Amino acid sequence: MYPEYYAGDWINQEDKENRRWIVAVKGDTAVIRKSVAKIIGSNNFIIKSATYSYKEMKELLQYIDKRLEEDKNEKVFDNMSVWGIKVELNRISIGIKDCSEKGISEFKENIIDHPALIFEQNGGIDITPDIEEMNVPPFTLSDQNTYILYPGDKD
Repeated sequence: MYPEYYAGDWINQEDKENRRWIVAVKGDTAVIRKSVAKIIGSNNFIIKSATYSYKEMKELLQYIDKRLEEDKNEKVFDNMSVWGIKVELNRISIGIKDCSEKGISEFKENIIDHPALIFEQNGGIDITPDIEEMNVPPFTLSDQNTYILYPGDKD
């Protein structure tokens, strides 16, 4: 699906006045730049060198998912909150609840120890909306009516 050299892409958000498309690639950046420019018909992008291709990171992520499904790794799985590819860093981010040396070691020993992995403290995703921040009227679960909420609307 992706060219072998492709490692990800994103829009540069640092310079608000001059946002540019960044393409991360594995391999000879000069040759790949010419190829990408020919495909899209423009030179208005930045090429960034990467260690791992997107395909390699996807395969690593699939391997991690497979290992986590094994019964013997239930404890490691229970310590995890989120994981996925961080294309801008060219790494796989592993969000774990106990990000101590012990928690990281358990992951590396039971799942995989790979230089593409970065570990981050993450207690999970908070899916509870902050009603005041959303600026919508509060309601209770016992209400019998169906509500369609549009964050930001006051009516």
